Amino acid sequence: MKLAIIHEWLTSLGGAERCLKVFTELWPDAPIFVSVYDHEKFSDWFPPEKVRSSFIQKFPNALKWYRHYLPFMPTAVESYDLRGFDVVLSSSHCAAGGVKPDPGAVHVSYIYTPMRYVWDLIDIYTSHMNPITRAVFMSQVPRLRRWDVERTKRVTHFLPISETVRERINRIYKRDGKVVYPPVRDKLFQPCKPEEKEDYFLVLSRLVSYKRIDLVVEACTRMKKRLIVAGSGGEMERLKSIAGDTVEFIGFVREEDVPSLVAKARAVLHPSLEDFGIVPGEAACAGTPTIAYGVGGASETVVDGVTGVFFMEQEVEAVIGAIDKFEKMDFDLSDLRKQGEKFSEERFRQEIWDIVNGAVRGEW
Repeated sequence: MKLAIIHEWLTSLGGAERCLKVFTELWPDAPIFVSVYDHEKFSDWFPPEKVRSSFIQKFPNALKWYRHYLPFMPTAVESYDLRGFDVVLSSSHCAAGGVKPDPGAVHVSYIYTPMRYVWDLIDIYTSHMNPITRAVFMSQVPRLRRWDVERTKRVTHFLPISETVRERINRIYKRDGKVVYPPVRDKLFQPCKPEEKEDYFLVLSRLVSYKRIDLVVEACTRMKKRLIVAGSGGEMERLKSIAGDTVEFIGFVREEDVPSLVAKARAVLHPSLEDFGIVPGEAACAGTPTIAYGVGGASETVVDGVTGVFFMEQEVEAVIGAIDKFEKMDFDLSDLRKQGEKFSEERFRQEIWDIVNGAVRGEW
């Protein structure tokens, strides 16, 4: 079979890009179609000769402003030339699943969420826009919503990344799917020796508004708890402005340094409403509990009272209460490892391979 892989954009490294990496390893000859591509960041993972970017790549400052070009995304993905491909595997949280495969082709959509920018997270996404930008964007929302629902007719099989996302596609698209959890690098993340644990809490995230990193920054500032914030993004300066002396921003962390940083932390703080959230799974493999907002993906990856602690409101006081509760608890390393290994990379590879090939054979 001839297979094409569709991804949203290649501008920063996250969980979706790790899934994409596995797809390209399973089908090494498949081209990758994206809206924009940062070859300086991704040429080692996704060589330029395999990547085909859209016309948005030529827009002004496209690698930085690509989200501002959201209204152009439907046209961009529909312009991909997929003639001759028997199978399309889309990796989608925005518009990538809206491609137009050949008639009769199988389209398996590995879906991180329906287009979050116009559905569940629209208020957060637009909260920092200036009034003019917000007005222009909101004028496009009805059109984008109609397109997002209509384009699902081109998908033959949905693979939501969690039960949380499965519920969303049921509600928004009136479609069902088979859950395939994303891969956790269980072999890379290993516990450190007990004496190597250090006295800090850790945030490991892109610093964007919907991640709600401000909650844990303010909580740890008020509690005078040491917090390391690892990651970069547009929220950096705002977060620094509300942080106290116990909060340290270390920016981008090299891949090889992340497992040790996670393993040595007392706990990972995870305040966002996630579609899945790989970090709690990696933390569990590293023997580190997670203090998480107990809604959405975290409710499937963290076991409250066993591998972490939940707070049920995205409020600073709720985070403080969860940290206080955590301080009085002990966690069993074997429970943490067992939970993390449920989401292993080998399990992910096998499930994706079996499902895609089964779909081609008409077995699903």
